Amino acid sequence: MKETEDEPETGGNPTAIKLLVVSLSLFLALFHLYTGVFGTLDAMLQRSIHLGVALLLIFLIYPANKKSNGALGASNYIFLVLTIGTMGYLYWNHEYLSQEYIAYVGPVTWIQATFGVSLIFVVLEGVRRALGLALAIVVAVFIVYYIVGPFLPTGGIGYPALGLSIFIDNHFLTTDGMFGLALGISATFLPLFIIFGRIM
Repeated sequence: MKETEDEPETGGNPTAIKLLVVSLSLFLALFHLYTGVFGTLDAMLQRSIHLGVALLLIFLIYPANKKSNGALGASNYIFLVLTIGTMGYLYWNHEYLSQEYIAYVGPVTWIQATFGVSLIFVVLEGVRRALGLALAIVVAVFIVYYIVGPFLPTGGIGYPALGLSIFIDNHFLTTDGMFGLALGISATFLPLFIIFGRIM
């Protein structure tokens, strides 16, 4: 019982999990150093790798709640699988999405919609764990506004319905929403400043 009380916040994780965290962190650092020297990858590929590894680290490090004593619960494994699945889809289809796919024209497939909605929930949960509930609520409010906006008075804060296809295109299949400028900076320039700052 005493060993459990003396454990640090991530002490409940097995040694294999800790090694995985170190390995993923090292991979992410080397990935950014490599792309910083030899040039970044395609925007969607660069950002999806960056976000995917960051989400994996979040769900390996941060517990679902304070009562879990740092041990990985079932929810962590579920979010890890969802992260790998969504980012795997973007990785294997990045050439099609960047060269052939015409966004905002045709309807998205049910697979794209499923992965897109899953990624939104994964990112919201990652934000809640790493940055706090307040920011996650703010983001969730805007998502809810997108859903209920068409039912509000058009002359006020309402707007014409855009549909699920536009939402998924914007946030999952293009570099306009979730994979936009903010993530672009985080996936290219910012890590290099952090890495060299730590070295100095």
